[in-house]
Amino acid sequence: MHLSSTSIWTSAGSALFDKTILYRNLETGVKKCTLFRACPYGGPIATYCVETLNNSFISYVEVKGNNNEIYGKIKTRNVIGIEWTQCHKLIIIFKDAKFSIYTPRGKEIVDQVCFDISAKQLGVLSYHIFYGPVNTGIAILTEAHQFFVINNVLEASVWKHRIFLDNNQNIEFWNVVCHASLPTTIFGYLSDNDCFFIAAQGSNSFKKKFDWSIENGKYIAGETNWNNTIVGLLHDTMIIQLVSNDLSTATHIIEVKQMPLINRIFWCGFGAPCLLDSNKILHIYTSKGDDCEIIFDSTIVASSEEDGLRIYSEECAYFVCPVAKSVENIFSTESSHPASTLYVLSKKEEDQYTTSFELLTTIMPSLEDAVRECLLAALNIFDEKLIVKLIKAANIGRMWESKVDSDYFAETLKTIKILSSLRADFIGMPLSFRQFQKIELRGVVDRLIDLGHWPLAVKICEFMELPLEEGVHRVFAHWAIDFIERCMNEIKSNSRKLTNEEMANLIFTKAERFPNISYAEIANEIYDRSSKDDNELIRLADILLDKEKDVSLKVKMYLQSKQWDKAILLADKSQRPDLYYTVINALKSLPYSKILVMTAKCPNIHAYFKEITEQDSPDDLINIYKANDEFVQLALHYISYNSNNINNPFMENTKLEHYKAALESFKNLGEKDTTNYLTEYINIFDTIKSYSSHEYSCDLSVKELFKLAVKEKHNKLAEEIGKRFSITEKEGWTWKLEAYSENGMWEHVKTMASHSKSPIGYYPYLEKCFHKDPNRQDLQFYISRLSTSKELIKGYLLLGRYDDALEHAKARKDIDSLNYMKRKFRNDSSFQEKLKNAFGVL
Repeated sequence: MHLSSTSIWTSAGSALFDKTILYRNLETGVKKCTLFRACPYGGPIATYCVETLNNSFISYVEVKGNNNEIYGKIKTRNVIGIEWTQCHKLIIIFKDAKFSIYTPRGKEIVDQVCFDISAKQLGVLSYHIFYGPVNTGIAILTEAHQFFVINNVLEASVWKHRIFLDNNQNIEFWNVVCHASLPTTIFGYLSDNDCFFIAAQGSNSFKKKFDWSIENGKYIAGETNWNNTIVGLLHDTMIIQLVSNDLSTATHIIEVKQMPLINRIFWCGFGAPCLLDSNKILHIYTSKGDDCEIIFDSTIVASSEEDGLRIYSEECAYFVCPVAKSVENIFSTESSHPASTLYVLSKKEEDQYTTSFELLTTIMPSLEDAVRECLLAALNIFDEKLIVKLIKAANIGRMWESKVDSDYFAETLKTIKILSSLRADFIGMPLSFRQFQKIELRGVVDRLIDLGHWPLAVKICEFMELPLEEGVHRVFAHWAIDFIERCMNEIKSNSRKLTNEEMANLIFTKAERFPNISYAEIANEIYDRSSKDDNELIRLADILLDKEKDVSLKVKMYLQSKQWDKAILLADKSQRPDLYYTVINALKSLPYSKILVMTAKCPNIHAYFKEITEQDSPDDLINIYKANDEFVQLALHYISYNSNNINNPFMENTKLEHYKAALESFKNLGEKDTTNYLTEYINIFDTIKSYSSHEYSCDLSVKELFKLAVKEKHNKLAEEIGKRFSITEKEGWTWKLEAYSENGMWEHVKTMASHSKSPIGYYPYLEKCFHKDPNRQDLQFYISRLSTSKELIKGYLLLGRYDDALEHAKARKDIDSLNYMKRKFRNDSSFQEKLKNAFGVL
């Protein structure tokens, strides 16, 4: 069915699929490139080409838009694959187990992250990219059958699995499932053993032949759908099996009409697997077993999208997807939906008013639904002419039905206008409505910024009334940075020379449209991207920052660029306590003596600094008083500190020191009367302190005091300490054990170990006896008290009975303990051989 000149419907049973021509007259490079990838969510395409020049080979990655504009060209080599992240970043994967990340315009973001040194030495056999709910990951397979996986390429945290294969085993294919309900899982098929292997993150790998496996023949391909809920498996008996993402259940079996050109399953939407029968024929299958062919005029490559397939030939771009229900309800010849009637009557000429009105009366009770369906259909098609007709139909229905939500109608028209603008030939971003919902408006603006479509990005921000900080200001800041980088590159290449003032004036001229623009944000970006020696860029940032009207932002940017003196002076002149605090908080990483000197010429912030320091850091305040010879404040600080902590038992031992320090300050002042009085007070304080119980008034911690009481069998004191300081039962037993063992009270240790329920287990008793008891006569008794397998293995290892520990771990199949012994005795070759045999048995 020809819906329009650019859209053709094909049926597979009751399912309909739409083949839409997105762009013509392209130069995609499909025929000459070695690798081809299209960025999901309407992004550009990337090709890897190898060319011969002067008897030598040149290889490069070229990024080109759907508008034929070349955004970037990256010279590289040793490439095994190119891929795209969901967030519009290009990944180049190298054969030596490294990858780099670039912007669409070829600027390097992440430079050659290595999966693992061993993988680098072995090389990459194959790789897979996988998309999670919000992340993009990469998995590689090395020649040694080791998998290295990164769940998020922007964080690059590697985990690995090794699949142990026999000599005659071969991995036919493998892939990755990444779903929120499951750990990231590698699955694959071993053709020689006719079984699958599963390797989930955080679990051991295993091989299994599932109940649903087909007996004869072998599986040759496996792919997950976009949201990782279904795994499609292609069998050489011309069957596709649809399996749940944990591979536990086979849900559908589909008979294939013809074996594909390449052993790969594509997905048209979430539930329709596709095969390339040839380089010009795409064969779509439904879960019900129905199928259809979509034929193209020349060689094609397919790229998956969330809701369909983006197809490229040398000169055209297509989008193949399931027909949306709203579109089917209107344009299907068998449809009786009210929206279909509304669309038909909207095309009637003015002289057919009577007929139109009669049609309108038949759908009047359902007119609100018809309007909504027309709007949904307009969102879900690409043909501009049909979109205009559908909006016209919806508008007619809205005029006759007052219940139609005007806000919803207006927001829908805004979304349609944005999608139409993005799909324009000179922009070349063919987003579907579903894709637009997924990446949201901010994602659209980010993509326009990445590609340098500044005017459209600004227009969309204004049209959708985004907050200035998230919208226009952010776009302008990125444009300014891009403009500065281009100017600096031109200066480096000697093709152009602009002074800092000229560049700043050009930015100011552009910013006249946006009176509330934040120059501070632009300056901050420049500070971040410049080095300490890059005086030209720093000077430009200073010029921009001087233009900023918001004082708090200026102070913040000065602090971020570590221009301390400017930040202090500006905050002091503002007479704003909040800025005083901001500056002082940022300066806390510096020595307090340096802060004191820096703020000395700014009286407001200097006084505020003293006040905050007195509350937050008394020791630093003391240093300030000493540096300034402020003896009165220093003496009063010591005395008031003791007064405020008069009932604090933990401060008892510092009181005398504080009084003596205060005495020295008064001596420096020459205050004889005060000095005499304080000297007399110190002597009285020292005398009272000497008459207290010496054993328990020393500078002891709670733990030391408790152990001392246990040692002297002062049970009531130990019990009181436990109550007052909320000592847990486990802490109490541990401290008692330490007290007894340190003082050779082994009969008490044995009594504790004889207790039927020891809160600290029984291994600590064995450990103390082994290390502290010179006779070690009760070692066998403590071994007999060990109640768990883990404790027993640790006990054997402690006593040097390594073979007993190994046999016990092997009998209990304690993999963790075996791995621990493997690490502990890695230099003992004979014991490592025993461990290897133990692992082999398990």
